[in-house]
Amino acid sequence: MLDVFPEVLINAEGINGVFDKEGSGNRVQNIKQLTRYDLKYDRLELKDFEDTFLVAKSSLPGNVKTLILNNTRLETLSFTGLKKLKAEIPGASGATKEITFPIGLRSLILTVLGERHLNIPSNLVRLHLHVGRTKLSLSSGIMVNLKDLSISWNKLRSFAETGIIAPNLESLNIVDCYYLMDYTTLKSSWKLQSFTIINSPYPIGLFDETSFPHLVDFSYKEVNAKNYHKVWSVSFNRIHESFNSQLFFPPNLKNLTLYGGEFAKSIGFVFMLPPLLEKLHIHNFRLKFPITKFPQHLQEIILKVPAVYILNQLRIPPQAKTVVIEAKKIVFRCMDFFYDLPEGLEKLTLHAINQGKILPFPRRIKWPSSMKSLTLKRFNIDYKRFRKLNLQESNLELIDIYKGRIWELSADALPVSVVQLKLIRMGIETLPESFEKFENLKCLDLSRNPLKRLRSVRLPLPSFKQLIVNRCDLHLISPFLTSMLEKENRKAEFAIMATNNWYLNTYDVLKMMKKLKHFTIYLSTFNEKFAKSHKHSRRIAYEIKHTAENSEETEFSGAGEYADEELYCEYDDFDDFDDDDDDDDNKGAMIRRQLNDCWKVNDSGDEITHSDNPDNLYGMDDKKEGDDDEDDDYDGDYEDEVME
Repeated sequence: MLDVFPEVLINAEGINGVFDKEGSGNRVQNIKQLTRYDLKYDRLELKDFEDTFLVAKSSLPGNVKTLILNNTRLETLSFTGLKKLKAEIPGASGATKEITFPIGLRSLILTVLGERHLNIPSNLVRLHLHVGRTKLSLSSGIMVNLKDLSISWNKLRSFAETGIIAPNLESLNIVDCYYLMDYTTLKSSWKLQSFTIINSPYPIGLFDETSFPHLVDFSYKEVNAKNYHKVWSVSFNRIHESFNSQLFFPPNLKNLTLYGGEFAKSIGFVFMLPPLLEKLHIHNFRLKFPITKFPQHLQEIILKVPAVYILNQLRIPPQAKTVVIEAKKIVFRCMDFFYDLPEGLEKLTLHAINQGKILPFPRRIKWPSSMKSLTLKRFNIDYKRFRKLNLQESNLELIDIYKGRIWELSADALPVSVVQLKLIRMGIETLPESFEKFENLKCLDLSRNPLKRLRSVRLPLPSFKQLIVNRCDLHLISPFLTSMLEKENRKAEFAIMATNNWYLNTYDVLKMMKKLKHFTIYLSTFNEKFAKSHKHSRRIAYEIKHTAENSEETEFSGAGEYADEELYCEYDDFDDFDDDDDDDDNKGAMIRRQLNDCWKVNDSGDEITHSDNPDNLYGMDDKKEGDDDEDDDYDGDYEDEVME
């Protein structure tokens, strides 16, 4: 560019330049290009020049606004108009330990790799420091303009050691400060608006009911600090006694996230939630706050805690849109919770990982017209409870209920609005003759229901996209394909996932594959000949196990009704059902792609995921079947602690 159109760069008011020593064919020429003309750089990035500019004393352009140094060391930082600097600072000895940064800097991002003394300009607006296991001292004075501060400093024990006094600070991030136990001097930053702590001790005692009146967003996350719990516990056990184990929060806080907090298991904090809170996310924190009363302005509640006991006082706040409660144990001691749902609620998830206990519903539930998603897992919903859920009068689009015994599924018990219906392990033996009235239905999951005596079922084609019938003791797949046999539906495309149906008649599967060209299937088989014959099929994917490896497939398993010659029949006559079998070496790729696309996101934006393991497709079988109602991993009796 300089050789062909030098005037373009010479007359430019600002240039974005990146110079990489390793990527340069001619090192000397590359360096000369920096100073060949008096260019003005808005942004200059130097990569992997190491000590080149120290040893060769090479000059650099004098006018740079933003300078980024990656593995590059400079003798001076005297640039005209320098406002932003991002650099790695190596260790040094003697007088060279001290570095003074230009007074005109507004943004400074440093990674300090060795012992140093840094003179920080007091006019900074943004300061990010990443310090490893090294000594560092700072001189800055009162930084009245500092708005954004981020510190990652492994050996920092007290915030006072930073020497930073920033009365107008608005955003603070503290990351990997594993030994930081004293946050006291932060109280001078009373204008703080956003505060995030990651992998550092919790600031017990920093907050009270009047502190930090401008703070609206506080997030504490413990992601990878397990090795430091013993270091923290001594101080926490001493500190929490002074505060009665109470955790206060600033009065105007709107967003609160607490993630991790394994250290808190030995204490059991009492949460004093602020009245203006709008979003509450608590994950794996030992919960001991009176959940009988949520702040009235809450719009989003996500609790993933050891146990929750829902008492008669509990009401979902009137402005709530999303409520997710996930715990090892969820116990309802009063059912009023379901009869005072706020209009405006869109999503309700109650997921008992080990054990859920629910009382009989006294009457039919009236769901808010705004509600689109309902999830109930491990509450043993029987037929009477299922009817009183009154789903047919709702506007639900996603229904996900796991574990129960309703025997017969009636189409009249479901809303016409449903898009994704998951009724897993519900003891369903009989299905309705038709799902055709559910014109929006795209995905139907009936896994782990005993459907071996299945009648013909009509599906709402062509909108329907996926059927999941894993571990259903299916013998035939043809009853689900009745609608496809009609002329107007023969080109409808959808996928079937039918793994772990070990008595599935492969003759029936192949017969339907020959008749219908637009559906795909993923199944399990003992039949090695069948597997070998369709190894490269675009329409059949399979998992194969030897008969001896097959354990009892479900709690509903029974003896097969078909003779061996029917189950494992010859199928040579049906090898031509897929003309392009040999053209695709990615066995089942199209089938799996359809399954993934269908369950990734529903129409309301809720993410739905499943495991790659067909036996644990929904992440629900984290325990053996016989352990569903056990709570061996549940440490402590929370019944009196959590919900007193």
